[in-house]
Amino acid sequence: MPLLHGTLSTRMPVKLRNDQLEKAVEKWAEPFGAFTWSRGDKYPAEEIERCWKLLLQNDHHDDICGCNSDNVDIDMHKRYDRVEKISGAVVSDKLERIACNVDTGKAGDDGVALVIFNPSNHERNDVTHAVVELPAKFDAVKVVDAAGKTLPLQVNSVRGKKVELAFRATLAPLGHTTVFVQPLGKSKLPAGPCLCVDEKKNTIENKFLKVKINADGTANVTHKKTGKTYRQCGKLVDGGDMGDVYDYSFPPVEKLVASTDSKAEITCVQ
Repeated sequence: MPLLHGTLSTRMPVKLRNDQLEKAVEKWAEPFGAFTWSRGDKYPAEEIERCWKLLLQNDHHDDICGCNSDNVDIDMHKRYDRVEKISGAVVSDKLERIACNVDTGKAGDDGVALVIFNPSNHERNDVTHAVVELPAKFDAVKVVDAAGKTLPLQVNSVRGKKVELAFRATLAPLGHTTVFVQPLGKSKLPAGPCLCVDEKKNTIENKFLKVKINADGTANVTHKKTGKTYRQCGKLVDGGDMGDVYDYSFPPVEKLVASTDSKAEITCVQ
């Protein structure tokens, strides 16, 4: 088969940045620019057009495939840097303009209001992470929605008065939701779903799944409803390839290397 000699990389960082920045323009800058325009703000047409032209310069065949010289790769990242700067400025400006017009009065004198944006065209109920600087008088906290409902909450870290919170809120499609961080006081947080972690046995489970981390780094996943266990999930196997970015060409002598050949280091980080 024909081989392009010296073309041995797919340049994954280019593909990852391209995906990230296309979403930044399409899912953030464009829709939220349209929302503020509908309320009398100027639509950022020039900035968005500039972003797309820079992205398109990186999207032609050999560039986005990664089969190019290092100098071309450097030029591509410079274009991505400009897209990141332009789109980031647009998004920051538009989200700030929207947030400044949100009624946060329900936070009260003791509360902190958080405006959360959803760029998807469907409702979401994801876990949201936020770093909040709490007033000096705050101790334990809760997060409530606009209706006053207390949301499931986890405190991930505390650094002085800066607290990283993880909570689950319902987000309207293509819009925003406001939640409020308030002192917990004498109230109690609602019980979260059962999640059992055993660091000695390297297991974690909830009512749906049980996961056992094996000594070789793979995982056995048991689906409790059916009782079926999927073994050695995450095993990596690597073999030789004498081809290029387009074509696979097997080597005369093959040697497979598997992640299960070594003992893994297993750490519970959170």
